[in-house]
Amino acid sequence: MNFHIIPMICVASLAFLAGCGGSSSSSTDEGAVVVTPPTYAELTQDLTDLETKYSGAARATSVDINTAANATYTGAIAGDLGGSGLAGDLTIAADFGANTASVTATNFMHETDGAYAGTLTDTGGVIAPTAPGVNTQISATLTGDLTNGGNTFASNIGLDGDFVTDGTDPVAGITGTAFGTLGAAIFDGDFAAEK
Repeated sequence: MNFHIIPMICVASLAFLAGCGGSSSSSTDEGAVVVTPPTYAELTQDLTDLETKYSGAARATSVDINTAANATYTGAIAGDLGGSGLAGDLTIAADFGANTASVTATNFMHETDGAYAGTLTDTGGVIAPTAPGVNTQISATLTGDLTNGGNTFASNIGLDGDFVTDGTDPVAGITGTAFGTLGAAIFDGDFAAEK
C-alpha cells in the first residue's frame, strides 16, 4: 500500500469531499448518542480523497502563511505498519500568529487487528513560513501509547508537510509524510487534512 504523493505547482480542485475524517453517530431509543469510530477502509479512503483533491495544488507562500487566520484542519493519517495498514483520524490546530500547531491523532484502526485504543498528540508542532522548497512548512511529532490485543505500544510518529492551496484559499489544506514507530514496528505513511 503506497500513499506517498508529491505536491505540484498547479492548482487542482476535484470533487467535494464529504464527511472526511469523522466518525458517525446515531441515537438509541433512550436518546443516548452512540458514536461509531470510522473503519480502516473509511479512514484510508478519507486520506486517498484528500491526497487526490490536493495533488498538484500549489504550495502556500510565506506571505500566505504569515497572513492566514488561525484554523483547524481535519483529515487522516495512514500507512504501513510492519507489513499491514494502520490508519487514524487527524486534527491539526494551526496558530499562524505564533507559528505553532497542536496535533491529535485518534481512532486508529488496523487493517487486520481492528481498533487501537489511545490518542497520539503534539502540542509543540512548528510552522515554518519561510521554509525553502526542500524543507517542509509544518512539522510535529505525535507521541503517546496505543493499545491493541492487550499490548501497549509506545508511539513516536513524525509528521512533515506543507500547506497547499485550493481556489481562493492559499492555506486550505496540509499534505505530507508520516514516519516513526509503534513499539518495535516501523510506521511509514502519509497524512492530509483540510479546513
